[in-house]
Amino acid sequence: MKKSIILAGAAAMLLTGSLAAQAGGKFPADADGDGNLTREEMTASVEKHFARLDTDGDGLISGEEMKAAWSRHAEKRGDGHGGKHGKMDPDGDGTISRAEFDARADDRFARMDDNGDGVIASDEMTGRHGKRGARMDSDGDGSVTRGEFDAARAEKFARLDADGDGAVSREEIKAAWAEHHGERSGKGGHGKRGMMDSDGDGRVSKSEFEGRVLGFFDRMDADNDGVVTEAERQSARENWKKQHRQ
Repeated sequence: MKKSIILAGAAAMLLTGSLAAQAGGKFPADADGDGNLTREEMTASVEKHFARLDTDGDGLISGEEMKAAWSRHAEKRGDGHGGKHGKMDPDGDGTISRAEFDARADDRFARMDDNGDGVIASDEMTGRHGKRGARMDSDGDGSVTRGEFDAARAEKFARLDADGDGAVSREEIKAAWAEHHGERSGKGGHGKRGMMDSDGDGRVSKSEFEGRVLGFFDRMDADNDGVVTEAERQSARENWKKQHRQ
């Protein structure tokens, strides 16, 4: 994975995780728990987050440190094995077989196909389903047939099953998750390396990291009073969702 993509993930984890992506809950950086986030609280959170990423303490986040951070993040989330996606591995053997993968995909198709007609129509592809459906709509007619869905499912399994052994291991899931989110970070979702690594040396300094994150904070702070309220966070989150549906 290119350094530019990997390093962009640092901002992705902090910005969307700590600020925009958690509607309804408190800001993770909200130290006093009052539901608002001050610039001072955000600065303190940035410093702690940078220290966690900068594992060798040299004041710079390298590509290798970012790889390790994505791996830890995937492990914490339990992607594919326990946590949010634990239902994919119902027998708990630590791998996702093709049968388990297909069963989970069948459930997803049923949820997306609201009227049960075997086709996911355009009006059924709303929110996150809309983006997912658009990727599966191979003929571009605005709907997803069962054939298109199955083809996309097979392609995804093959992509995850890097060693081709017919099962997706924990390590394959972690690698795919890190690559996917790193690529998204590098495609305008959270900025390319040039937006963090301003001097282009392939590493992110504390000042570069802090500048990127606090710049995002300032954009969320619509009234420029140094505090991001719940309303401002919700507004920023909605804007973020709209951008990522496009």
